Parts: sequence; structure tokens; C-alpha cells
Amino acid sequence: MVGGGAGYAIGDGESDAKPQAAPAPRRTRVVGVAPEPGWRYEHPGKDGDAAPSATLLGDRVLVLTGSDRAVGVDVRTGRQIWRLEEAASASRAVPVDDALCLVDAAAEFLWISALNGQIKHRIAKTTLAGLGETLTLGSITGSEGATLWLTGHIKKGAALAAYFFAYDLVARKLLWRTPIAGGEPPLIPRYELIAVRPADIVVRQDAASLTPAQRKASKGAATLLVFTRTTGKLRQLFALPGVVPAAALVGDATDKVFAAAGGELHAYTSRTGARLWRVAAAAPAAGETGIFPYGKGVLRGPVLYVANRHQQVSAVDTATGRPLWRRSTEAPVWNGVPATALSAGGRTVLAGDGAQLTAFAARDGRRLWKFQEAGVQDTPGGPRYVPLPGGGRNVVVQRDRAFYALPVD
Repeated sequence: MVGGGAGYAIGDGESDAKPQAAPAPRRTRVVGVAPEPGWRYEHPGKDGDAAPSATLLGDRVLVLTGSDRAVGVDVRTGRQIWRLEEAASASRAVPVDDALCLVDAAAEFLWISALNGQIKHRIAKTTLAGLGETLTLGSITGSEGATLWLTGHIKKGAALAAYFFAYDLVARKLLWRTPIAGGEPPLIPRYELIAVRPADIVVRQDAASLTPAQRKASKGAATLLVFTRTTGKLRQLFALPGVVPAAALVGDATDKVFAAAGGELHAYTSRTGARLWRVAAAAPAAGETGIFPYGKGVLRGPVLYVANRHQQVSAVDTATGRPLWRRSTEAPVWNGVPATALSAGGRTVLAGDGAQLTAFAARDGRRLWKFQEAGVQDTPGGPRYVPLPGGGRNVVVQRDRAFYALPVD
């Protein structure tokens, strides 16, 4: 048992979020004591409300967006420092720099100071359309540096066409738009950003928006699209045989894509789509059945850190596929894959599921500690502990509407 001494904050307003009494002692079941959370923040909402989307701006502010508001939370204290109802958004806030973020609000793009919630700029989304055109934007695909990518529909007269857009967040102007295949009506094609490279980006269309013709053409395999960053030209389209359209995927900055394929992990080259190597999943434990595939990993240099449904976390050499280490979280196996992340310093690998957050040493896989909050029902199928990228020495962890700051590196 570990005594808790950190102040907890419940946020609903700029001045009424006060530190609570120290939390009840937290249980630990493994060797190695989890760090005490520096704070706990509970995002306001009713039972059944969707969890907010979370974005960390460096080690300063946690920006949360939802259907009714956006709020900023001080990463040092866990206190809510601002709230904006007009910045309600179904999309995650996008960092512009360490102090400014973009929120995709109902009719406008809003550039918001993460430090005080002031709206610095606002631009109507209709500026992305031309004369006589009606624009309907879909979801944000992703961002890198000053560039934002997103999809949308443009209607001109009776014609309706789908487009992929690139937008400069600093200059606040459209860089290019390029026509793409339409999704299953009435859905706007939804793209997932797989890899960002110096000359191009790699995306995958969400399986739910694929048309019957697209599914037939791909023969049941995940299909990746490569767009040139400067012009938006579709440079390449290739399928990954054996990888289903909804499989976990991540790509590096060179030419490799890493994908879950059945119970295995495969690496492909995006130049040809050829498979480079494969890593087999460990055999199921006694009493387990079915396929337990790998999830979406996280990259740091030449190493991929990735979890599978056996509750195992692995470090894999991206050049050869050689496993560097493989360790178990020792949590119960459930019908899901732990969410993985790296600490900002790169020394700690974190894996979160519905039962716990487990920390491993990135260098050798040594299991460091397990975090569970006392008083919270920890069940394998419950809300996951999701470690968020960024945060400096504090790793911010989300579990549904609750957030914790854990000092790690």
C-alpha cells in the first residue's frame, strides 16, 4: 500500500477547481512503486457523456475539446485555467507551437492561446472554397509542424466531389487541395495519417467510409495512399496483402510501414508494398483462444515499441524485425490492445489498458511499476488508462473523463 500525498483538482470553471484532500492509499501489486500523481483532474460531464479529446502543448497546457466546450488545464497544477464554449469541437486541438493551438469549431478555425484561452485569430472554413462552391469539411487527418491535412466535400452546382486539403497553420492559408475518391455516401472520406516524410505523407482511408467498389478493388486489404507534400499530387497507391482495412498501422520517416497482420507484426516498404520482415505473436496462454494481434506502436529512432492482445509489450528493431525484448504487463487478457506511448525523454515505455498503466524501461524492458487509482473499478474491459504523448517530465494519463499527471523521467 502506498500513501497518497498529491493534491487533486476537480475542474468546472476557472476559479472553483480547488485541491481536494489527499487521495486514499493506492494499491500496488508488483515490485516497484508507482509515482504519486501530481494531480488529478476530472472533466465535467454527465454519466454517459463522451470523453473529451486531449492534446498536450509541450509541458505547459492540456487542451481538452468536446461537444460543449474546450478547456485548458495547467500541466503543473492540474487546475483548469480557461474554458470556451464557442470552441466546442468533435476534433482534437492541433498544436501550432508551444503556446498556440488550432481548434476546428463549428463554422470557424480558431487559433487559441493555450495559456489564457484568448482567441488570437478566427477564419471561416468557407475560405477554403472557391467562388460558387459550398464546402463541407470532414475530419482532421493530422498535422506536422505548420501543416494541417484534412478531407472535405465541395459542391458546385449539382456536382459533388471529395478533396484532400493542406493548410498552413502559421500563414493561415490554403496550400493545396487535390481531388480524391469519394467515400460511401453520405460520408466524407476519413483519412488516417500513417507517416510523415520529407517529401510526402502516407494516409489510409477509414474502413467505414470505403465504398463497395473500393472494398472490391482492394480485395479486402488495407490500401495506403501517398501524397506529395508540396503539391498534393497522389504519387502512389498500394495495398498490403494480409492486412485488413482496420488493422493497426504506423510508418516511419523513411519508407517502412508496420502493420498488424493476423496475430503477427509485419513490416513493408512503401516503395513497392513488399514485405520486409515478420514477427510472430507469442502462443496464447492456457485457456486462451482466438487471434490476439498487435496494436499501433510508437517509434523512437530505430526501435518500434508495440503491444499485443496477450498483454505483452515488445521492442523491435525496425531494420530487421529482431525483437530486442518482450515483457508482459501481467494484467488480465482482454479483448483489446494496450495503448502505448513513450515518455518525453524516451526512457520509459507506458502501456495502458482497462486494469492498469504499466511502465517499462525502454532500454531493456525491465518492468518498473504499475499504476491504479484507489477506489476506481479496474476491469479489463473498462475505460483504458491512455498515456498521452508530450508533457515533459510529467506523463499525463487519460482514463475516460479523468486525467492524472505522473512524474516519470
